[in-house]
Amino acid sequence: MMKSFPIFHKFYATLLLCVLAFLPLCAQQGESMYGDKVKADVKLQYVYTLEEALEKAKAENKLVFFNCFADWAIPCHGMNKHVFSDADFAAYMNKTFVNLFIDVSKHEAAPIAQQFNIKTFAHYLVLNPKGEVVMRIVGGKKLPEFKNDVMRALSPKTSLQGTTAAYKAGKRGKKEVLNYLHALQLAAEDETFKQVGAEYLQHLAPSEVSKAEHWFVFSRLLDNYKSERYQFLIDNKATFVKNNGEKMVNNAIESLFYGEMADFATGNKTATSETLMDLYLRMKQAELPDTALVFTLHRMAKLRSEKDYIKLLQFMREQGHRLGDNRAGYELTFEFPEMSDAQRIATVAYLKEAQQRVSPETGKHFQNLIYRLEQTDGIRFADLTFAEALAKAKAENKLIFMDCYTTWCGPCKRMANEVFTLPEVGRVFNAKFINLKVDMEKGEGVELAKRFKVSAYPTLLLIDSEGNVVKQFVGAIMGEHPGQILLNAMTLPQ
Repeated sequence: MMKSFPIFHKFYATLLLCVLAFLPLCAQQGESMYGDKVKADVKLQYVYTLEEALEKAKAENKLVFFNCFADWAIPCHGMNKHVFSDADFAAYMNKTFVNLFIDVSKHEAAPIAQQFNIKTFAHYLVLNPKGEVVMRIVGGKKLPEFKNDVMRALSPKTSLQGTTAAYKAGKRGKKEVLNYLHALQLAAEDETFKQVGAEYLQHLAPSEVSKAEHWFVFSRLLDNYKSERYQFLIDNKATFVKNNGEKMVNNAIESLFYGEMADFATGNKTATSETLMDLYLRMKQAELPDTALVFTLHRMAKLRSEKDYIKLLQFMREQGHRLGDNRAGYELTFEFPEMSDAQRIATVAYLKEAQQRVSPETGKHFQNLIYRLEQTDGIRFADLTFAEALAKAKAENKLIFMDCYTTWCGPCKRMANEVFTLPEVGRVFNAKFINLKVDMEKGEGVELAKRFKVSAYPTLLLIDSEGNVVKQFVGAIMGEHPGQILLNAMTLPQ
C-alpha cells in the first residue's frame, strides 16, 4: 500500500505547470490490451486532460473526479463494468463533478502519476479547481458503497483534505477523528491510520472499543495473533460478535492466520509439528468454525510436513473445492521433495485430473509441472532450510548448489524445465552437491538475497559449508548443449 502522500506546498503551481506541459499527449481511453473481454458501457462523461478538467471545474464551481486508470489493472476494468456503467450513479457523477479520465500507466502520463503519487490501482482522486487533492480513494468497491465514499469529498468535515487540516489544527473530538480515520483508510494512508487509530482507541473505555462504529479502526489495527489487541478481542469475542456480527469478527480473526497457514500449505515455509499444533490450538481457542478455510490449509500443511503426499492428494480430491478460485494455485505447488516413485506417480495422476477442470492457460502450467515430475533423472532439490543445507554439506563434505530464482522470472522457469531436468546434469549435481532452490522474494530468500548480493535472475551459486560463495553464474543457460555449459560453469578448478 502507499505511504502518505505529500501535502502541496507553495511551489505547487510551478510543479503543476510542468505537468500540464505533457497533457496534450494524454488521450482518451483506447482499445484495451484485453480486447472485447473487458468492454463495458461506461456512462460517465469524461474529459481527457487535466488542464481541461481544472478549467471546467473552475468555470462550473465543481470538483474534479479523476479516474486514474491503468489498462493492465483488472480492478480498473471491474469498476467500469460494475460501477461506471450504472446509469443512476453516472447521472449523479455527471451532475456533481467534472469527470477526468487518464490512463496514468502510459509513458506520456508518467509526470501526472508521479505528481499525484499514483502507484496502486484501482485509484481515484477528487481535486479542487487548483489541482489540490481533496480526496483519495485507493481500491474499488461496489455500489452504493463507492458512491458514499466519493460523497465524502463534498464536505471538509469528511474529505481527506478537510479532516487532515482539522486534525493538525487540534480539532480532535470523537466525530472529527473518526471522519479523519475514514478518510485515511480510503486513501490507504496506513502508517498515519495506525498511529492515529491507536491513539484514538487508547482514549476509549474498554466497553466502547467493541462498538460497531469503531470496528473499522480496531480490525485494521489487528496485526498478529500474539498481540494484546488480539487477546482483547478473544477475551471479549461475544461482545464483538453482538455488536458487529459473527461473520465479520471471524473473518478478521481468520485473516491473521491465513498468510502463515498458506505458506505452510504451499511448502513456501517448512512447518514443524510443534508450530502446527500451536496454530491449531490458537484457532480452536478463537472459536473459529470448523468450516473456516484456515483449517483446510492446516490439514494440507500437516500432511505436507509429514510427507504423506498420497493422503494429501486424497484430501484435496475430497476437500479441495473449499479453496475456491485459489485451488489451482495450491495444486501447482505439488512438486513435493523426496517423493517415492509411488508418490510421484500418484501426484502426476492427480495433476492430470486437475488439469481437466482449469482454463487452457492455467492448464499449460499444470503441463509444465507434470513434465518436471515425469523427468526423474534431473537435479533433485532438497527440502531444507539454508542452515540445514549447511549442516548437511558439512556432514557429507559437499558444496551447496543454490538456484536463486523468482516466480516471475521467465529464464528461471526455462532453466527449471529445460536444463535442470537433463539426466547428465542430474547425475553430476545429485552426486556432488546439496541442491537448493530458493525464491529470493519469499521466506528466508529475502535475507539470502541480501547476504549474497543477488540482484539478477537466475543466479546460480556454489557455496561451501561455511557459507562462502566459491562460484557464481548469473543468467540463464540456453542454446545447444545447455547441460554441458552448466556443468562447465559449476566446475571448480582442480
